[in-house]
Amino acid sequence: MPKRKRPDDDLYYMDYRTEHMAQGDIFEDIPFLMALPEPPPADNPVVPGTRPILQTPFFMHGFGVLISHTSGFMVQPDGTRGYAYPQRSLAPLVPLAMLDEKGLLTDDLARLLRKEDKLLHYMYFPPCPGAFDEEMVALLFRPALVHSEILEGRRRSQMTEGGVQQLQAKLVEVATGRWLDPAQFEPAMADHWNP
Repeated sequence: MPKRKRPDDDLYYMDYRTEHMAQGDIFEDIPFLMALPEPPPADNPVVPGTRPILQTPFFMHGFGVLISHTSGFMVQPDGTRGYAYPQRSLAPLVPLAMLDEKGLLTDDLARLLRKEDKLLHYMYFPPCPGAFDEEMVALLFRPALVHSEILEGRRRSQMTEGGVQQLQAKLVEVATGRWLDPAQFEPAMADHWNP
């Protein structure tokens, strides 16, 4: 298994690299919904042998990271404007402090998250200039399907190639339980509309 190390904080974000939406874009004020059973479940009891995850409210607005693959929703060939379809998957971003407040992080787990991004259901995000001033965590286990029109005008940042590689490795880990070296991923970083 490759040794884990997340990108340095200053290697996560960049000024806009594409005119169009792309995997790794950070958006603000996104509505995230979660259907709850009737009646609502008990207050997330911890069952021995399990790891608790953050239970989010039925409805929340906040930051989100685009996890849909860029090439999957672009019109082809390069230089053609528009999107092939309007749906996008976004993972909500919540303050790291919230996990601590809810008792979901020990000091050791917080250290692993900050140093190696080594919690299965979450991805660490350092503060993002122009968007959020605190450490955030993507809830990769509960993405939301959002129409692209909702995202228009709400993009606040884009991730660098190293940041998107980390995101892709974390998405594979959530889906399969296997950690792959982020360096082996080759995310689409070009501006398809302006080749």
